[in-house]
Amino acid sequence: MAYREKRLQTKPVLIISFLPNLPSKHQCTPLLGTMEKPTKQQIHKIESQESFTEVYAMADFTLPPLRPTAKPPSLFSVHLPPVKTSARQAPAPLSTTTPSHPTRGSNKHAPSSSAITNPVFLPPLHSAGKKMGGKCNVLPPLNAAVKQAEATQEAFCLQSPLDRAQAAKNKGNKYFKAGKYEQAIQCYTEAISLCPPEKNADLSTFYQNRAAAYEQLQKWKEVAQDCTKAVELNPRYIKALFRRAKAHEKLDNKKECLEDVTAVCILEGFQNQQSMLLADKVLKLLGKEKAKEKYKNREPLMPSPQFIKSYFSSFTDDIISQPLLRGEKSDEDKDKEGEASVIKENSGYLKAKKYMEEENYDKIISECTKEIEAKGKYMAEALLLRATFYLLIGNANAAKPDLNQVIGMEDANVKLRANALIKRGSMYMQQQQPLLSTQDFNMAADIDPQNADVYHHRGQLKILLDQVEDAVEDFDECIRLRPDSALAQAQKCFALYRQAYTGNNALQVQSAMKGFEDVIKKFPRCAEGYALYAQALTDQQQFGKADEMYDKCIDLEPDNATTYVHKGLLQLQWKQDLDKGLELISKAIEIDNKCDFAYETMGTIEVQRGNLDKAIEMFNKAINLAKSEMEMAHLYSLCDAAYAQTEKELEGNDLFKSIDV
Repeated sequence: MAYREKRLQTKPVLIISFLPNLPSKHQCTPLLGTMEKPTKQQIHKIESQESFTEVYAMADFTLPPLRPTAKPPSLFSVHLPPVKTSARQAPAPLSTTTPSHPTRGSNKHAPSSSAITNPVFLPPLHSAGKKMGGKCNVLPPLNAAVKQAEATQEAFCLQSPLDRAQAAKNKGNKYFKAGKYEQAIQCYTEAISLCPPEKNADLSTFYQNRAAAYEQLQKWKEVAQDCTKAVELNPRYIKALFRRAKAHEKLDNKKECLEDVTAVCILEGFQNQQSMLLADKVLKLLGKEKAKEKYKNREPLMPSPQFIKSYFSSFTDDIISQPLLRGEKSDEDKDKEGEASVIKENSGYLKAKKYMEEENYDKIISECTKEIEAKGKYMAEALLLRATFYLLIGNANAAKPDLNQVIGMEDANVKLRANALIKRGSMYMQQQQPLLSTQDFNMAADIDPQNADVYHHRGQLKILLDQVEDAVEDFDECIRLRPDSALAQAQKCFALYRQAYTGNNALQVQSAMKGFEDVIKKFPRCAEGYALYAQALTDQQQFGKADEMYDKCIDLEPDNATTYVHKGLLQLQWKQDLDKGLELISKAIEIDNKCDFAYETMGTIEVQRGNLDKAIEMFNKAINLAKSEMEMAHLYSLCDAAYAQTEKELEGNDLFKSIDV
C-alpha cells in the first residue's frame, strides 16, 4: 500500500510505501528516521492484505488525493528508523496520529479502490521522475508494479535454505572485511542455523568463518570450539586446524596445539614455513617443560670411559687429570716417597686419582667427599675433581657449589682456580647463559694468562656465539702457548672453514682445506683432526675422501662410538644406503650403549622411515642418557614430534595419504 500526501504549496510530497519484498534491482532508498508530525499534513493509513517488511520513501512527486472507499480503512501506527537528510532540507515529519477523516475531494486521475488494496512499487529517491519543464514524469503502470512485487515475493519463497545460509555468510564476510566482527558473528550464526545439517562442507566453512571473527576479538575458547565443529565436519580442513592450533597456543594447551599443527604440517607436506615455525616453537616449549621436571629427578649416570677420556684430553693445564703425584712436583720442599706413603693410607683425593688411572670412575666422588670432609691438604683438588665428575654425570646443581668454593680460595693453586672457572663457564654455556659464561672465561684469562686451556675453551665458546674472528684469535693464543696442541690447531682450521663456507668464499675454503691437510700431517695421531676434516669434506661433497678420514679416526680410537655414527650418516648422504647407515649406527650402540648421539640419530632415521614407535623408543633412551637439561629438552622435542605424528595416525584420518611418497 502507499500513503500519499497532498502537495501543500511548494513543499515536496512525501510518499511512503510498504512492500513485502522490494527487488534489489530497483534500488529503493530505505527511510531511516522517525519523522515528527508535519505542519498542515495528514497521512491516511490504508489497510492491506499483505504483510509488509520494508519502508521506502520518495520525494518531490505529485499525486492526486485518494477518494475514500465505501468502507473506512482500519488504522495502525508506524514506527520508522532515522532518516538521512541533506543539510539544506530536512524530511517532513510523519504523524503517527489517526486522522479524523479521509482526504476529501475527488480527482479524475484517482485509482480505483481495488487498485489501492495492493502494494505499489515506487522508484528510488535519486531517480524518482525526471523534471521536464518543471513537471515530473508519471509513475510506472500500477499493474506492472504489482506483478513485479509478487514475482519477487515468489522468488524469495522459492530460495533454498542453503541459498539463504550462503547469503547470510556473504553478508558476514562483508562485515568481517569492514572490521565489524560482532555483526559478522551474528551473520555466521544465522548461516549455521539456516544450513541443512547434511551440508558438511558448507557448515564447516560457516563455523570456521565464525571462529575467524572470534579470533579477531581474542575470544580463544570460542575459536577453539568453532574450529572443533569445523574439523569434525571436515577432518582435513587446514584453515580450521591451524586456527585451532593458534587458539590452543594462546590458551596454553601445548599438547593440543602440537597435535593440531602436526596435522597441518602433514596435510601441507611439511612445506609451509608458518606451520613449521609454530610446530618448532611449541615443541621447544614442551621440551623445556618436560626436561625441567625430568632432569631434576633423573638418576645420575656415569658416561662411558671413552667419553671421559675424550673430555679430559681437551685440557693440557689441568692438575687433577694428570697422572698420580705429578701435580705435586711444584712443591719442592716435600719428600715424594714419604708423602706417598701417607697419601696411600689417608688421602681420599689420591685414592680417587688412583681410581681414575684404573678407569674405576664410580668410586671417585665418594673418595673426594672423604678428603673434603676430613679437610685434608688436598681439599681444593678434591673439590675440583668431585665437581668435574658431577658435571660428567650431569649434576650441575651439585657441581656448582664445589666450583664456587675453589674459585673463592685465593690461596689455592691458580691453575686449580682457572680450571674451575673454565668448567663453570662451560656449565653456564650449557645452561644458555652466555654472559655468565663469557665472564668466567675472561676472569680465568685474567688470573692465569699463561693457561692455554683458557683460550682453547673460550675459542669454542665464541664459535657457538658465532664470533669466529675472536675464536680464531683465542686458538692462535692457545697454539702460541702450547704449540703441540693438536686439538687447538684442528679446531682453528674448522673455525676458518665454517667462516669461509658460510660466507661463500671459495678461496678461503680452499685455504682452510689445505690447513686441515697440514694438521693431520703434523699430528697424525690426532683423531679429532681427521673427524673435523671429514665433516668439511662432506660439506664439499667429497664423500669418498671423507669416508677415508672416518676410517682413520676409527683406527686411532676404535672405542669412539661417535665416529661410527658420523660414518653411518655419511652413507645415507653419499649413497642413500640406509642399511649400511643403520648398521654403523647399531655398531656405535654396541660399542657404547651410553652414546646418546647414536640413539638420537637412530630415532631421527626411524622417523623418516615412518617407524614412529621405534623412533620414540630410541628418543626415550637418548633422553635418559642426556648430560644436560638443554640437551634433554632438545631430545624431548624430537620425541614429542614423533609421538604427535603417531597420534594422528591412530585417529584414522589417513592424513599421510595426502603426501606424495
